[in-house]
Amino acid sequence: MAVCRYCEVELNTSNWAPYFMKTSNKTCKTCYNKRHNSRHGPTRMRLDGKYAKRKEHPDLYRLFVPGNYTLTKEGRYVPLKSNSKDKEQRSKAGYIYICTNPAWEDWLKIGQTDDPDKRLKQFWTGTPHRDHEFVHTIETDNMDDAEKKAHRIAESMGERKNEWFKLTVEQAIEVLNNLDEHRLGTAEEANTDTPKDKLQERPIQADLWTYTQNRKTA
Repeated sequence: MAVCRYCEVELNTSNWAPYFMKTSNKTCKTCYNKRHNSRHGPTRMRLDGKYAKRKEHPDLYRLFVPGNYTLTKEGRYVPLKSNSKDKEQRSKAGYIYICTNPAWEDWLKIGQTDDPDKRLKQFWTGTPHRDHEFVHTIETDNMDDAEKKAHRIAESMGERKNEWFKLTVEQAIEVLNNLDEHRLGTAEEANTDTPKDKLQERPIQADLWTYTQNRKTA
């Protein structure tokens, strides 16, 4: 039985997004919305940094533009100055994903997004078969740095064309699993049909950088 890693509610088709189900990302829709929309939503109203519900603060929505406010003792809403450092940190957080498409056998894409569901739908608009699939995702505190490191490691392991790499899914998962300094969530094993005893086509290295250096000098 799968349960949400944050609220521990039982996951099912009503509260578990399909792309999270495929990638074994054990986060329910409620927890995802709380963690994602409250931080990144452009039309969100906040009181002292926390999401303000419309039904609880109708005047705030009626009189003010989206932003961060505080309620004074006199009952007036006053804008709060944004913390540029916090805003920058929020903009960096997101996900690193592995995307595959059967049209490009043996190739996969390693990219970043702050909204996996929206990003996958963008891929689908470019193909009539809607056959792009996110086979694995990890949550990160810095998408740019994590993606750059993932690309460096992946490029040392196989052929590269922009953000597409000629790697097996299992190799790409190992790349993401080595982004420890940037990861927020625990990555799960991808939902593939490959038997577990054949998941890795090469030995797992304790230090992936050591492996890549040995590969270069071999």
